[in-house]
Amino acid sequence: MTSGLKGLKHGMLCSGLISSTDMNAQEPQIRRKIWRRFTDAKYNACYISIYTERLESNERKLEFAIAFGTTASVSAWAIWQTFPWIWTVCVGIAQLCIFVKPHFPHIRNIKRLHIWRNELERIAFDYEILWDSYESGTAKDPDGKMRIIKENAFKIKQKYSDIFLANSSVISELASNRRDFEIKSVIPN
Repeated sequence: MTSGLKGLKHGMLCSGLISSTDMNAQEPQIRRKIWRRFTDAKYNACYISIYTERLESNERKLEFAIAFGTTASVSAWAIWQTFPWIWTVCVGIAQLCIFVKPHFPHIRNIKRLHIWRNELERIAFDYEILWDSYESGTAKDPDGKMRIIKENAFKIKQKYSDIFLANSSVISELASNRRDFEIKSVIPN
């Protein structure tokens, strides 16, 4: 899920089109791995962030429907006497929302999704630091550092394996766009 951003530091392409005079044979492969893992981690954090934002929006809508249905049933008694069917519909919708809310996937996991997103942002940040140090030539043992970050990412994945995230092409596109924007803001052309 890499973004294909071009024009990174030193005018090189993220696809790894680097002349052999610039780096030894293994360096482009390591460089591509760091970049791919960085962009993937950033994408995952953005996906969960957008997913959580949508869940929170849906939860707010449900809460509003519940609040409207329960308070409106008492506060507008004069209207209900004239149009009793409106009262029935409002209370019915509120009761349906109260019943349905616990069964909506992930609404009960919003707090955990925020924590998960923060942990994925940390993984992306670790890859960004590794990328910067690799690009500046100060990275010592980039393979070892990638392995440590990958192990941390695996632990995070296992920690949240009980949460199912629906695959949404709309959220995926938004996450890709947000990731590209965020990466461009921290890694200049």
